[in-house]
Amino acid sequence: MKQVLEMSSGSVKYLSPKIQNELISGTSDLLLNKLVKEITLASYYSSFLDTTQDISKFDQLSVIIRTVQLVRDKDMYVVGFEIKETFLGFHEITDHTAGGMVTKVKAILENLNIAINKCYGQGYDGASVMSGA
Repeated sequence: MKQVLEMSSGSVKYLSPKIQNELISGTSDLLLNKLVKEITLASYYSSFLDTTQDISKFDQLSVIIRTVQLVRDKDMYVVGFEIKETFLGFHEITDHTAGGMVTKVKAILENLNIAINKCYGQGYDGASVMSGA
C-alpha cells in the first residue's frame, strides 16, 4: 500500500471511492456466487431467519443457510461430515407477517437460484409470527 501511495501523481492508483466501491462490490459478488454454488450442490439445506433494526431504524431480515457437507479421505471415501452455515446477507423487510416473511425469503432464494424444494428445515430467532408457517 505504501508503494501505491508513493507512486507519482500521474500513475493510476485505483484509490477513488468509486473504484474502491466497485472493487468491494465485485469481490462481494464473487464470494456470494461461490457460497451459493456450495449451497446448490448440497442435497438439502435449512434456513434460519432473524430480524433486527439497523441504525437508521429500518428492519432487516438476516438469512442464514445451513448445509451438511461430506468429508472424504484421499480415496474419496466418506469419513465424516461438517455442518456449514452461510450468511446470505441482510435484507430490508417491511411486512412482518408470516406471509410477508415467507414471500421475502422465497424471493431471496429465487433471486440466488437456490431451489426452495431442497429446504427441509426452518428456524426463527424470536419470530413467534412464524409458528406454523
